[in-house]
Amino acid sequence: MNWSEIYGGGAGKPLRTTTYLTGTGTHVILPGSTSQIVTLVGAGADGAGGGGGSLASGAGGGGAGLTLTARVALSGSIAYQVGAAGSVGGTTVFGRVRAPGGAAATPGGGGDNVSGGLGGLNTAKHVTGFAAGQATAGGAGGNGGKAARSGFESAVPGSPGGASGFHSGALNGAATGGTANANNGGGGGGGDSVYGTGGNGGGVGAAGAAATGYGAGGGGGGAGTVTGGVGGAGGGGQIIVEEY
Repeated sequence: MNWSEIYGGGAGKPLRTTTYLTGTGTHVILPGSTSQIVTLVGAGADGAGGGGGSLASGAGGGGAGLTLTARVALSGSIAYQVGAAGSVGGTTVFGRVRAPGGAAATPGGGGDNVSGGLGGLNTAKHVTGFAAGQATAGGAGGNGGKAARSGFESAVPGSPGGASGFHSGALNGAATGGTANANNGGGGGGGDSVYGTGGNGGGVGAAGAAATGYGAGGGGGGAGTVTGGVGGAGGGGQIIVEEY
């Protein structure tokens, strides 16, 4: 089944399907196209870096971007922008339709009983542009594990990344949190998007893993005895244009 059938715009294959993975530019609609289905994926955020020291906490994983699919009726030249990954995920734009990127994570810190960095928590519940569409939120990044409380509590592993979609309560995605040792916490996993998988959080002294696919968050770096692991890269955005 194609998007034309799902949205009730008539059956059949699209006249043309175009995918954009990076950059900005202009898309020229085919002269014979009367409607289009556009899918936009906001970019994922990078994971943050873990803390360093004999007692230190892990960093949070990056949040994933929102995915929007909308039916539109456009003609002529349409400006587009594919969101790029970064400390905050970039917004993906096609004409008047926009899909925001994932939220930033916070780094770990050094010291006794220091809390882990927070995973990127996506708060955007709405998208701008055409109403005839559907949106799926990107998953939140997992929190980094806290440092040990000397003489009382051991350090804590990082939390898994969150699954994509609007849901109440925590729903784990594919990315795992990093392991801890007695003193240093692990990094949080990156959030999943509809088109990508978050990077795993780093273990003690290890970097967070990069996201795979499009729009997912990078894993947070684990705490290290000297320096913490760096965060993993988030996944860039994506645009898919189906012309009917």
